[in-house]
Amino acid sequence: MRKYWHIPDSSPLAVAFEETCPDGFVEVTDTDTIKTLHEQRYVRITQDGWTYYNSFRTDIYIKIITGQITQQQGFDFELHTHDIQQALMSGNWITALNVNATLPLSGIYDQATKDKLNLDFSTYVSENY
Repeated sequence: MRKYWHIPDSSPLAVAFEETCPDGFVEVTDTDTIKTLHEQRYVRITQDGWTYYNSFRTDIYIKIITGQITQQQGFDFELHTHDIQQALMSGNWITALNVNATLPLSGIYDQATKDKLNLDFSTYVSENY
């Protein structure tokens, strides 16, 4: 599990979020500081989720306007993947990964799409959690 580490007496606070202690760092142990760092991290991963989802839905829209899929297929996809959308928009990447893993295939939510989302979410989780 990753922890917060900091360089003692650094100003501003130099922080790393890693599984092991980087050279020259010590573990952050103050509960209030850990809470603040987590809150800041959640803001970032929520923004990342929103950005990812916005790009993904833009790709769907482009497929509609270029005639690759119908408007109904796009709407059905959005409804089917709603729980993934909600997880991403709230920064819950592990939840999005788990929802994707258990969501049955339907319409344009095919195996290739499911695999791509799985890879993207797994990569994000391994790099950020």
